[in-house]
Amino acid sequence: MNSNTKAWQRLNDLEDILSLYYEKLKVFQRELAISSNVDAKFSITKRIEREIIPYIRQYETEYANLLASELNEIEISNEDANIVVVEIQEVVTLAKEVAQEKQAERLMNSLEKIENALAKPVSAKGKLQAAIPIIPGIISYQLELELDPYNSLVSLWQKIKEKFMKKNYD
Repeated sequence: MNSNTKAWQRLNDLEDILSLYYEKLKVFQRELAISSNVDAKFSITKRIEREIIPYIRQYETEYANLLASELNEIEISNEDANIVVVEIQEVVTLAKEVAQEKQAERLMNSLEKIENALAKPVSAKGKLQAAIPIIPGIISYQLELELDPYNSLVSLWQKIKEKFMKKNYD
């Protein structure tokens, strides 16, 4: 098995692992929403912070770094890459507004890193290689702070992963 095949297999494995953690997070969030007991809510919140968020952060970061390193192997048109860059810019702009309102400085710093990566005078693919590894950190900040547009960032991240995984197997 060559290293490229190993990398794509690991990406698939990471998707499976992350799917399980996101499902667990949904279960905990549903329980949190329906529970009226303060102690139970506190316990669930702490379990999310200790048992789910760190692992989502770890595996999403590994996924993003591996995907960014494999971008050179993916045949993607500059036009497709530009579309993804624009989508990232739109979500980052929206997220920055929310981060400012909530005074979430760590999140704001990460969003600015993405903006800087996207502003570099390189190809759209090069911009993606610089921006993709930053996205999981932003998602985990938003999970921790329960900020909107959490859903738009998560859905954008899923869209990016699907686009590149599909490109690899087409």
